[in-house]
Amino acid sequence: MKLAYILVVLLVSTIIAAVNGLAITSTQECKIGCKEVRQQNILECRHGFVGDQKSCKLEYGSCMTTAKDTYSVNRTSDSRQKYLDDKAKCRETYQECRRSSLATANKCVDQAKEDYSACMLQCSIIVDDRTLPDDNKQFKCDTSSGIKKNCPSVYKPVCGWPGPEVQCITSPCANTYSNSCEACNSGFAETWTEGVCPKA
Repeated sequence: MKLAYILVVLLVSTIIAAVNGLAITSTQECKIGCKEVRQQNILECRHGFVGDQKSCKLEYGSCMTTAKDTYSVNRTSDSRQKYLDDKAKCRETYQECRRSSLATANKCVDQAKEDYSACMLQCSIIVDDRTLPDDNKQFKCDTSSGIKKNCPSVYKPVCGWPGPEVQCITSPCANTYSNSCEACNSGFAETWTEGVCPKA
């Protein structure tokens, strides 16, 4: 069950990391990703529960076999009473094992639901703000060649703005670069304006 829980944490961490990036194409895609991860998480919880239940049965069977074999070697009134006591302990241990595995599974599912809610919350704050300052002229990057340029070591800050296919979770939806060449080489900016990006 511990392995299943680790997988749950890793899966959720992956989707949260994706949501926090700038490559999410839409809020809808983000939510679909959250739902897929939730389903996978719950499935892992169920698989872990089934595995734990099987382990409980195997341990119970081994316990009962040991008790029976011990009694078979020495059949006396005292040994019979010990056999009955051992059987009772085996059953008690088995029931406790089942209760423990069920509680672990329920905790795993609850965690999956909490992580899903957190993931959906991240999706809900995706924004699309490309409002340009009124006094800034917008310049388009020339990326037709598909080859990145060797940029000069000049600090003349510009604000790079992405195309409509990119949606961000930060406002404004833009990044500051040391110069226009660096902005257009970034793969993020489609256009740029002079100066650093405006504050949210």
